[in-house]
Amino acid sequence: MLKPPLFDSPLAGTPFRGLIIHGFVGLCAYIGVPNDHWMAEMDELVLQVHGSITFRGQGGDGYRAEGWYWWGWDYQHASDYCEFPDEIQEMIPPELSEIMKSLQSHGKKWTVAEVEQDLIDAAVELNALVLEYQESASRVVKASSSAALGYPGSDAGDAS
Repeated sequence: MLKPPLFDSPLAGTPFRGLIIHGFVGLCAYIGVPNDHWMAEMDELVLQVHGSITFRGQGGDGYRAEGWYWWGWDYQHASDYCEFPDEIQEMIPPELSEIMKSLQSHGKKWTVAEVEQDLIDAAVELNALVLEYQESASRVVKASSSAALGYPGSDAGDAS
Protein backbone atom coordinates (compact mmCIF):
# COMPACT_ATOMS: atom_id res chain seq x y z
CA MET A 1 0.00 0.00 0.00
CA LEU A 2 1.34 3.41 -0.98
CA LYS A 3 1.85 5.91 1.79
CA PRO A 4 0.39 9.34 1.08
CA PRO A 5 2.84 12.08 0.06
CA LEU A 6 4.32 14.09 2.90
CA PHE A 7 4.29 17.20 0.69
CA ASP A 8 2.63 17.78 -2.67
CA SER A 9 2.21 21.39 -3.68
CA PRO A 10 2.89 24.00 -6.34
CA LEU A 11 6.10 25.90 -5.61
CA ALA A 12 5.02 29.54 -5.39
CA GLY A 13 6.25 31.93 -8.04
CA THR A 14 7.39 29.12 -10.36
CA PRO A 15 5.76 26.74 -12.85
CA PHE A 16 7.02 23.85 -10.69
CA ARG A 17 5.44 21.41 -8.30
CA GLY A 18 7.19 19.82 -5.33
CA LEU A 19 6.66 16.35 -3.93
CA ILE A 20 8.11 14.53 -0.92
CA ILE A 21 7.40 10.85 -0.33
CA HIS A 22 8.60 7.99 1.82
CA GLY A 23 11.20 6.04 -0.14
CA PHE A 24 12.52 2.56 0.59
CA VAL A 25 14.47 3.60 3.71
CA GLY A 26 14.25 7.41 3.69
CA LEU A 27 12.71 10.45 2.10
CA CYS A 28 12.60 11.19 -1.64
CA ALA A 29 12.03 14.62 -3.21
CA TYR A 30 10.77 15.48 -6.68
CA ILE A 31 10.31 18.65 -8.66
CA GLY A 32 7.96 18.53 -11.60
CA VAL A 33 6.84 20.57 -14.59
CA PRO A 34 3.66 20.09 -16.63
CA ASN A 35 4.21 17.80 -19.62
CA ASP A 36 3.62 20.71 -22.03
CA HIS A 37 6.38 22.84 -20.43
CA TRP A 38 9.46 23.20 -22.66
CA MET A 39 11.67 21.75 -19.90
CA ALA A 40 9.73 18.46 -19.70
CA GLU A 41 11.85 15.51 -20.85
CA MET A 42 15.06 17.51 -20.31
CA ASP A 43 17.29 14.65 -19.23
CA GLU A 44 20.52 16.62 -19.09
CA LEU A 45 19.22 18.94 -16.34
CA VAL A 46 21.60 19.28 -13.38
CA LEU A 47 20.50 20.81 -10.09
CA GLN A 48 22.36 21.35 -6.83
CA VAL A 49 20.40 18.83 -4.77
CA HIS A 50 21.29 16.28 -2.09
CA GLY A 51 23.37 13.64 -3.84
CA SER A 52 22.23 14.23 -7.39
CA ILE A 53 19.20 13.73 -9.57
CA THR A 54 18.51 9.99 -9.58
CA PHE A 55 15.08 9.96 -11.24
CA ARG A 56 13.80 11.50 -14.45
CA GLY A 57 10.47 10.59 -15.90
CA GLN A 58 6.73 10.89 -16.31
CA GLY A 59 4.27 10.74 -13.46
CA GLY A 60 1.22 8.52 -13.21
CA ASP A 61 2.75 5.78 -11.06
CA GLY A 62 0.69 6.36 -7.92
CA TYR A 63 3.14 8.80 -6.35
CA ARG A 64 4.07 11.29 -9.02
CA ALA A 65 1.03 12.97 -10.60
CA GLU A 66 0.15 12.12 -14.18
CA GLY A 67 0.58 14.96 -16.67
CA TRP A 68 3.85 16.06 -15.08
CA TYR A 69 7.51 15.36 -15.84
CA TRP A 70 9.58 14.80 -12.68
CA TRP A 71 13.19 15.01 -11.54
CA GLY A 72 13.90 13.34 -8.21
CA TRP A 73 16.59 12.70 -5.64
CA ASP A 74 16.73 10.85 -2.36
CA TYR A 75 17.93 11.16 1.21
CA GLN A 76 19.00 7.52 1.54
CA HIS A 77 22.77 7.77 1.20
CA ALA A 78 25.46 6.27 3.41
CA SER A 79 25.76 9.64 5.17
CA ASP A 80 21.99 9.73 5.84
CA TYR A 81 19.96 8.09 8.56
CA CYS A 82 18.11 5.18 6.96
CA GLU A 83 15.09 3.65 8.61
CA PHE A 84 14.49 0.04 7.69
CA PRO A 85 10.79 -0.79 8.07
CA ASP A 86 9.84 -3.86 10.10
CA GLU A 87 8.27 -5.55 7.05
CA ILE A 88 11.65 -5.42 5.29
CA GLN A 89 13.57 -6.63 8.32
CA GLU A 90 11.19 -9.60 8.64
CA MET A 91 12.06 -10.69 5.09
CA ILE A 92 15.83 -10.93 5.60
CA PRO A 93 18.09 -13.17 7.72
CA PRO A 94 18.36 -12.07 11.38
CA GLU A 95 22.12 -11.44 11.06
CA LEU A 96 21.56 -8.98 8.22
CA SER A 97 18.67 -7.39 10.11
CA GLU A 98 20.97 -6.69 13.07
CA ILE A 99 23.57 -5.09 10.78
CA MET A 100 20.86 -2.93 9.20
CA LYS A 101 19.57 -1.86 12.62
CA SER A 102 23.07 -0.86 13.71
CA LEU A 103 23.55 1.19 10.53
CA GLN A 104 20.28 3.04 10.78
CA SER A 105 21.39 4.92 13.89
CA HIS A 106 24.17 6.72 11.97
CA GLY A 107 23.92 9.66 9.63
CA LYS A 108 21.74 12.72 9.30
CA LYS A 109 18.05 12.21 9.90
CA TRP A 110 16.33 14.52 7.42
CA THR A 111 13.07 16.19 8.35
CA VAL A 112 10.26 16.93 5.93
CA ALA A 113 10.83 20.66 6.59
CA GLU A 114 14.51 20.38 5.57
CA VAL A 115 13.65 18.45 2.41
CA GLU A 116 10.91 20.98 1.63
CA GLN A 117 13.53 23.76 1.91
CA ASP A 118 15.76 21.80 -0.51
CA LEU A 119 12.80 21.62 -2.91
CA ILE A 120 12.29 25.38 -2.67
CA ASP A 121 16.00 25.98 -3.24
CA ALA A 122 15.92 23.69 -6.30
CA ALA A 123 12.83 25.52 -7.62
CA VAL A 124 14.56 28.90 -7.21
CA GLU A 125 17.64 27.56 -9.04
CA LEU A 126 15.51 26.04 -11.79
CA ASN A 127 13.38 29.16 -12.14
CA ALA A 128 16.54 31.26 -12.54
CA LEU A 129 17.54 28.98 -15.43
CA VAL A 130 14.09 29.45 -17.01
CA LEU A 131 14.32 33.24 -16.70
CA GLU A 132 17.88 33.26 -18.08
CA TYR A 133 16.75 31.17 -21.05
CA GLN A 134 13.77 33.44 -21.71
CA GLU A 135 15.95 36.59 -21.54
CA SER A 136 18.51 35.05 -23.91
CA ALA A 137 15.79 34.01 -26.34
CA SER A 138 14.30 37.51 -26.21
CA ARG A 139 17.70 39.09 -27.00
CA VAL A 140 18.19 36.75 -29.97
CA VAL A 141 14.72 37.52 -31.34
CA LYS A 142 15.26 41.26 -30.88
CA ALA A 143 18.70 41.14 -32.56
CA SER A 144 17.33 39.03 -35.42
CA SER A 145 14.42 41.41 -35.95
CA SER A 146 16.72 44.45 -35.92
CA ALA A 147 19.07 42.81 -38.41
CA ALA A 148 16.24 41.81 -40.72
CA LEU A 149 14.88 45.37 -40.73
CA GLY A 150 18.32 46.91 -41.28
CA TYR A 151 18.37 49.01 -38.11
CA PRO A 152 21.61 50.76 -37.16
CA GLY A 153 23.95 48.51 -35.25
CA SER A 154 22.84 45.45 -37.16
CA ASP A 155 24.77 43.77 -39.96
CA ALA A 156 21.84 43.84 -42.41
CA GLY A 157 22.10 46.41 -45.14
CA ASP A 158 25.64 47.39 -44.14
CA ALA A 159 27.24 48.12 -47.51
CA SER A 160 30.57 49.41 -46.25
